Amino acid sequence: LIGIVLEIGRKLRPPEQEATGVVTYSASWGIRTASLVWLGALILAAIATLPLANTISFLLPMACIVTLIIVMGIWAAYGFINNPIPVTSKRIELASAIVILVLYLGIGPLPLLLR
Repeated sequence: LIGIVLEIGRKLRPPEQEATGVVTYSASWGIRTASLVWLGALILAAIATLPLANTISFLLPMACIVTLIIVMGIWAAYGFINNPIPVTSKRIELASAIVILVLYLGIGPLPLLLR
């Protein structure tokens, strides 16, 4: 799921940045559909970490992290859907990278460091 977040997130572009011959999800599926699929993958990836966090006794902190990630994802997707410009496209791409980093840290080294 995290790979899908990154893959779709890096191929969401505003209309003025679409190039002939370059396949993007925003051009293929439309900005709204592509953004919502990206957001769905982000939400599923974030929620999927909760059972693992529970097994390592890190559920409450991870639930807080997941909530923040989902809010950030909604903000980024909403911004791009309603105003598809380069800045909002970059927010999606940046959010994708942040999600990957934070989720991996949250189920890996962060619980160990906090113990």
